[in-house]
Parts: sequence; C-alpha cells; structure tokens
Amino acid sequence: MNQLDREYIEAERLLDAFAVHIRNMESSLVFTNKIRPYQIAFAIDTAGTFATINGFPIAFPPSNDASFTWKHVNEGLGQTALLLSILVQMAKVIRVQDPSVLAEFAY
Repeated sequence: MNQLDREYIEAERLLDAFAVHIRNMESSLVFTNKIRPYQIAFAIDTAGTFATINGFPIAFPPSNDASFTWKHVNEGLGQTALLLSILVQMAKVIRVQDPSVLAEFAY
C-alpha cells in the first residue's frame, strides 16, 4: 500500500466521521426546534383568579392575600415587559410579510 492509498483511506474515514457528525447535528437541530424556550423562560399561568408570569402576579389579586405585595406585582410586570421587549425584537428581525408566519411562535 502506497502513500496515496493511505491518504485516500484516511480521507474516506474522515468523510464518514463528518457525515455521522452532520447527522447528529441535524437530529439535534430537529430536537432543538421543538423546544419552546420562551415557554420555559416565561411560565405564564392563567388558571387562577389572576394571571402570573414566573409565579409573579401581573395585577394585584382580588383577595386580600397578605402574601402578595406590590413588590410581587412589580416583579410580574417586569417579567411581562421583558417578554414583550423580546417579542418586539423578534418581530423586527423576522419582518413578517404574512402574519400567518407567526403561527409557528404561537403556544
């Protein structure tokens, strides 16, 4: 076996390894695209008597629950403002011509 044959075999081995790496990256990308990072980062709950984001109320609860203070409401409104800011930045980047394109970002 001469030097050219060895280099050819090594090139084929590297090409096969690269093809495996590409397949792994593609499957990772498919998985990553299925994750909704904003659902994870901004847990919005509307099941109770008032909405919360990441556990913080976005309005003062109707009950006289002493466990909630204006500090909690401010934290909830801050989380809401951060989420809205991110959504506005995304909209500017996407520059949507057809609003139905945004359906992929819907929960």
